Amino acid sequence: MQIYEKGQETTRSRAQSTAKILKVAASRATFNIKAIGAFLVCFLGFLPSVFATTYYINSELGDDSSTGKQPVASGSSKDGPWQTLGRLASASLLPGDTVYLACGSVWNETLRIASSGTATAPVVISAGPGQCDVRPTIDGAVTIPPHMWKQHAGHIYRARLPVEHIANTAFSEGINGWNIWSARNDASIGLDTDCSGLSEPCLAFMSGTSPSVAISSSFAVAGGVNYSASLRVKAPAGTRLRFAIRRAGSSYESLAPDQSMTASGVWQTMKLTFRASSSTPKARLDIEEPGGKVKIYLREVSVRRMLPFEGVNEVFVDGAAVRRAHHPNFGWKDTNPDSAYAPIASDGGKTTLDTRNLELPNDGSLTSGLNVSIRTAPWILEERRVASVSGSKLTLDKPTTYSIKPGYGYFLTGALWMVDSPGEWHFDSSTGDLYIWMPDDSAPGGRVSINSLPVGGDFSSKAYIDVAGLAIRHVTTGVRLNRARSVNLKYMVLSELDSQGVEADRSSSCAVESSSITNTGLEAIRALEGATGFSISDSSIINSGGGRRTDGWRRLTRGPAKASIDVNANGKILGNKVLNSANNGVFAGLNSVIKDNYFGYSCLRFNDCSGIYTNNWGNNSSIIGNVVETVVGDLNGLPEGWPNHAVGIYLDEVGTGHEVRRNTVTNAEYGLQIHNASRSIVADNLFFGNRRYQLWLQERTTSIRSSGDIFENRIESNTFVPTVGGPSIVMESEIGDTADFATFHNNYYSTLISPRAISELWPGGSGGYTVSEWQLKGREEGPQGTEPAGYAAFLSIGSNIIPNGDFGNGSSQGWTWWTKTASRPQTQILSCSFGPCLQITANSAPASLSSPNFSVIGEQWYRVTFDAATTGSDQPINVVVLRGGGGTAPYELLMPAAETFSITPAWRRYSFLFRAAKTVIANDPATGESGARADFGGVQPGTSLMIGKIEAVPVRRSEAALQLWLRLNSSKQKETVPCAQEDEAADLCGKFVHLKDGQLVNWSSSVEPLSGEPAYTRDISLQDEDGDGVASVEDVCPNTQQNKAVNAQGCALDD
Repeated sequence: MQIYEKGQETTRSRAQSTAKILKVAASRATFNIKAIGAFLVCFLGFLPSVFATTYYINSELGDDSSTGKQPVASGSSKDGPWQTLGRLASASLLPGDTVYLACGSVWNETLRIASSGTATAPVVISAGPGQCDVRPTIDGAVTIPPHMWKQHAGHIYRARLPVEHIANTAFSEGINGWNIWSARNDASIGLDTDCSGLSEPCLAFMSGTSPSVAISSSFAVAGGVNYSASLRVKAPAGTRLRFAIRRAGSSYESLAPDQSMTASGVWQTMKLTFRASSSTPKARLDIEEPGGKVKIYLREVSVRRMLPFEGVNEVFVDGAAVRRAHHPNFGWKDTNPDSAYAPIASDGGKTTLDTRNLELPNDGSLTSGLNVSIRTAPWILEERRVASVSGSKLTLDKPTTYSIKPGYGYFLTGALWMVDSPGEWHFDSSTGDLYIWMPDDSAPGGRVSINSLPVGGDFSSKAYIDVAGLAIRHVTTGVRLNRARSVNLKYMVLSELDSQGVEADRSSSCAVESSSITNTGLEAIRALEGATGFSISDSSIINSGGGRRTDGWRRLTRGPAKASIDVNANGKILGNKVLNSANNGVFAGLNSVIKDNYFGYSCLRFNDCSGIYTNNWGNNSSIIGNVVETVVGDLNGLPEGWPNHAVGIYLDEVGTGHEVRRNTVTNAEYGLQIHNASRSIVADNLFFGNRRYQLWLQERTTSIRSSGDIFENRIESNTFVPTVGGPSIVMESEIGDTADFATFHNNYYSTLISPRAISELWPGGSGGYTVSEWQLKGREEGPQGTEPAGYAAFLSIGSNIIPNGDFGNGSSQGWTWWTKTASRPQTQILSCSFGPCLQITANSAPASLSSPNFSVIGEQWYRVTFDAATTGSDQPINVVVLRGGGGTAPYELLMPAAETFSITPAWRRYSFLFRAAKTVIANDPATGESGARADFGGVQPGTSLMIGKIEAVPVRRSEAALQLWLRLNSSKQKETVPCAQEDEAADLCGKFVHLKDGQLVNWSSSVEPLSGEPAYTRDISLQDEDGDGVASVEDVCPNTQQNKAVNAQGCALDD
């Protein structure tokens, strides 16, 4: 059997050889049909490997005229590597072929191949051969030489593109940079201002008695890259001129074939294209003329890189992207240094943007052609162009997806006047001028480069290709796999990309494995529009969609990317690290598996988003064994007072059939949200320290069921650990009751801070329950919990801050009421057994009662205590502390959620703790804000609520008595998690116990991969002998009956 060694075998020649082999085999067979069939199957599967060819490409040592079949050139033969990726694109690769890209090679061109592999014999494109210390790299950046930059104004510099490699091309600086050579040193060069009849100066070069050379200033070239050179020349008719590109150095090696021309005695334009055979920082253009004192004239000498397209998509300084100039600037509003959004002034439908009240600089103006980015919803930013301007109103070139509404934000790009801050650039496509203000206010020098490649690797519509070990950077899209099938990317490093890292729309069974994708303008992975079976595993995804930058320079938010990883049906997201996502960490499609990943710092630039998101497009997905840590939520560009909606795991919009198991979610606004979703399993998860609710079930639609879209979910064996006041689980319905939202089994609740673990709210009613009350109602089987046991967590540090909280002057001064209708409730001061009390009676509509305004300090804890009774039997009343409006202040909660109490007809004392979300000053003269207030909501028609006394006392959490801590292991291996207390609190490390068993934490023990262990401090020095939550050292009523609510002095109503 012959294996071909030379040339490129055609498919026909291989087929002919195969036929001969089969003919011989058949002639020797016994004509057993089954045996022949088995032979054919095995043999045909073996053929690709038999005929497979290995090719090599080296950007420095290669030659496209070589065979490409040897890693280095072999003497004078043509066996050696190719040089360019363009040569590979024209090669007739066959299944099973391997292409090695040489370690350390760099190309400024797109990687493509013309053919596909097969399932048993994929085409392989790999770094190597052997291990690479420096990966082969596709780099789309083109450096702008220092000589191109001219100071425009102040710190702003200008360069006219395209990139010109030769300095002083028009001889505006005389003969600076130009030299001559002749054997007898008798050639001459000078500036001719007359320039043989032209008004502009040119270079006059006279040869010596022997052939002479005019030498340009040096410039950099990259091996394998195509360049164009041109110049205007006038020489005596018949003069033979030669042009050469050489290395400027001792070897004077030719970097491209020489080219010649014969002069005609008039001005001629000489154009040549060349591909540099190797890279050098110092090349030169030589113009050789014969001896004999021949005089020639030169002007408009140019050497330019042949770019794939004109324009500038992205600009880099020292290899890192800097942002387009925009208006307004970050911090234009003193109170919000992180916002670059101006507020929309009025409704604009979907085509009009009202910029009224936008302040412009003296040289700024609103014109057609500007670009505008508009926040039309919390989760999206829409990019449009201005078609026309009428006063303050901009008409857009096409409608937005969502309506343009007042209070939402926008910013503008696309004008030179916007370059007014360090780290900004603008490109004027009409003139080719690039303007930049360097991040450090310096001159650009050789530090600035531009993106010149639309895509790094393009395998669209190809099948069965394995690509491994390459780096791709400074391009628009890293790898394009649209309509591809079974293309696998492995050990790849993709970075500094203007849009997607990998774009794989309408693809099937493609994969990214053990790779890194960092600093993308949009999604890191996008596989939509019918894509199926995309897999990403064991990879690192960092800074997607304009996420945070480690160098501190902010990037502009881009849209409308929905997630760092956005995949369609049957996706597999396994074992990845996803960090710093502008929007969702992952948006999963139908039947997807999201398992064993770490999602850290999601929703950095958007809101109403999550670490892991799925909806009805992603039904029947499995979310297993992930860690979701710190979901931020960006409120910039949203109306004042917009609530933060940042979710750890989000089951949205009539999704169904999800499985959520063994996940750890911490430091989101909501740990898990089930929003209009059904028939999902939530089991064995840990929800720790999420800022508002650990689990939120919210029903607002009747799309699939008339009685509401949340039903038949299972919540079992989860652990809920809030670290602020309020319940762990909140169930809300705008449709009906919450009874069939879910079944609950064997969940574990921490009630170390708040005794009420579960709250529900439905039209006309609400309820709040301790664990035992929840169980007694028959809502859960086998719940367990950790409660305060013999110690106090808080110490009082002040007195009551609510004015007229005891109606001491016999009036209701400062107290107000509210109802949705014109049916006014009645309020009156009564004489109760303990003193004056206030009664509110609702008429035909539910009513609420509000306390006088008071001030609170952000992050400060408060103990709220009130005495109450009602005429209704066990009437649920929602109590919440919120901002009370006034000036431009919104009405917003100052605590995670309302506390719901079942108020009885008998007078009782009720109490709860909360930490103020922000500082609010009562009757603030500067802002007109009214202050904070306590609201009592849910007084039902025909019933009365009586309030006897209310107090809010600032308290200090005793760190020694209660500090909750999560020993979080975000890695995929077992690891120890040390005690991370500050030096001054290092003695607390020995006081931490495990949440569930109360055993001391062994800090040297390992924590399981991708999991967390909750712990808390326990210190008997702050004993609470009667168990009322007030330390014995400040308990005025030390013998309070167990389970009775007390005030800050430790006294119940009947003490």
